[in-house]
Amino acid sequence: MKARCVFGGLLVMAAVLMLSGSCAMATSGGGGGGEGGGGAAAVVNREADRALALFREGDYARAIKVMGAVLERLPEDRKGEGNYIIGSSRLRTGDYEAGREFSLVALSKYYKGETTLWGDREKVRTLAATDLSYHASDKGDYEIIGRVEGIVGEDIKLDRVLVREPNGVLAGRTRLSSILSFYKARALKNAKKAQEALELLKTMAFDTGKIFVDGKVTGLTEAVEKLTAEVAAMAARFFFRAVLRPLRGSALSYRL
Repeated sequence: MKARCVFGGLLVMAAVLMLSGSCAMATSGGGGGGEGGGGAAAVVNREADRALALFREGDYARAIKVMGAVLERLPEDRKGEGNYIIGSSRLRTGDYEAGREFSLVALSKYYKGETTLWGDREKVRTLAATDLSYHASDKGDYEIIGRVEGIVGEDIKLDRVLVREPNGVLAGRTRLSSILSFYKARALKNAKKAQEALELLKTMAFDTGKIFVDGKVTGLTEAVEKLTAEVAAMAARFFFRAVLRPLRGSALSYRL
């Protein structure tokens, strides 16, 4: 009886040991995959962080390369950030069309994305909307700014843009609606639509805050005044060419 118990006990112990060994092997094999998966995810996040650092340093070409290599493997909550970094980097290196497309993906597909690019937690949409609209204003592409306004919808009145110096230092907070309106007016000016630009600038008479324009941060009120003066001068030139010059020529012909 005792021998039978001992033998039964040995069988139980052997079974436990075999199960333990199987679990260990499974953990080791799958865990290698799991650990490898976790390790791969960690590598992807490290590379994304490196791209952010390159962006902050102004090394946009390398930021594009590094972020582009991991973009598809980023976790969903970082894909908006990834598209923004590539889009903004391309805009800043003169590739407007490609930068526009990446920025629109960040804006529309990853609308609720966030980033701590400059240390503060910010909405990716405010960064993408601001950068894209700034560069669109250089191109006179007021239509794309209208598209951005449509994407952000009612949030245009609620969102605040953290306006920063070129080195990333925070200079102030401004309503997104004010930022986009100013850049749209600037785009209309560059598209030679002076009257439309003036009408839009009139609606900004009481807007306040800071804005990045012409390579530096300035007060929004001052920027609006300066742009209004430039557009008014343009409108006057257009009027002279379209109306006064032909009239002056007609008067001269009449005298002759």
